[in-house]
Formats: sequence, C-alpha cells, structure tokens
Amino acid sequence: FMMSRSVAGSTVSNNVIREAYHKCIVVQGTDDLLIKGNVAYDTRGHCFVLQDGAETGNTFEGNLGALTTQIEKDYRSPSGDTGNDPATFLIANTQNSFIGNVAAGSDEEGFWFELRRYSVRGLSKERMSAEGVSNNRYTLQRTPITLFKDNVAHSNGVVSLRIRDYFPTDGEQVIQGFKSYRNAYGVWMYYSANIALEGLYAGDNYEKNIDINRADNI
Repeated sequence: FMMSRSVAGSTVSNNVIREAYHKCIVVQGTDDLLIKGNVAYDTRGHCFVLQDGAETGNTFEGNLGALTTQIEKDYRSPSGDTGNDPATFLIANTQNSFIGNVAAGSDEEGFWFELRRYSVRGLSKERMSAEGVSNNRYTLQRTPITLFKDNVAHSNGVVSLRIRDYFPTDGEQVIQGFKSYRNAYGVWMYYSANIALEGLYAGDNYEKNIDINRADNI
C-alpha cells in the first residue's frame, strides 16, 4: 500500500509469502489498514514494514514472520537504508497497533522500533513538504505507543525487541506481555526513557535477557 492515505476498511489477511527477495508487506504513506493472519517465510530484508514513519492507525495482528534473512549483495539497499540489517517487524511510527505477532529466526532483529531523528522520510516527506505540513525533528521519537501487546520473538540472530532513541513525552508507555526466548539478546533498550515492560517473559537468550543501556525510567 503506497501513498494511499486512509484506507479504513481494507484488509490484508491469510496470505502466505515465500522467498521474497525484498520485503514482504510494506505500508508506506498509508493509514488505517488491517494486516492480519499472514505468514511470511524465507524472505530477504525487512518483512512487515512501516516505511516512512508517517503511517498511523494501522494494525498488525496475528502475523508470523519466519526466517528473515539479509538481502543478497546484488539487491542491497543504498547507504543509510537499514534494510541490509533485517527486522521481521520494522516499526517506524509507534502510533500503530501490534497484537499477537510472531517473529522467528531473523538474521538480525525480531521487532525493531526504528524511530528516526529527522522524523518522516521518503515519499511521505516529499508529500508533507509539498502540502506545507511540518516535519519536525525528533517527533517520531516522542509519540506514544498505540498498542504493543502479546507479541513473541524467538531464535533471532541479534535482538528480539530493539528500542533505541525513544523518549515518549506523554507519560510512561507500556509494552504488554512480550515473550522473548532463544535470541542473542532479549529486550535491548538504548538511549530511551519512560517505557514500562508489563508481563515480560524473557529466557534462554544466550547473551542477555534484558539489556538497558543509557536508558532512564524503565
């Protein structure tokens, strides 16, 4: 879904995506989409993706991403694009809902809160500029979490849940019922603040279960 604005009532559900060379389901400049009950297996680059950071009101529910691998050399993304370090779920804006999803066997991350300092990027940034809409620095690093509940990440090569540069200003934000096991790192929080982990299960992660580094009020 590319630059579609609100698509309330639209659903992507019960699909199987296999051996995709570059991403799985991408939501770019689009709001209010339901992505439910899909399976992605043996894919390259980020898999379930919020692309630009402008996307809000979307719901990812009950999806499975398994064996998310690095992009082959000939398909590599430009410098500065994080697609070369794949996350099964790439979250560029916290004002979306993630419920009961599973990330298994990624080369790198299971779930990644990738909140850019310079806020919205890509085609959405171009559209905002053309429409005279403000694209303030740091905005995405300060917005609240709509819902992140009962998600599971296991057997990922680096981190099951990566949160970096996230400083929400609208009170403490809650991550509910997250389960992490058999990753290198379980939950990794760096340069962040004001986050609560409620009902966290973290075990058998062979480096660390929980790593809080330069983060406050966790």
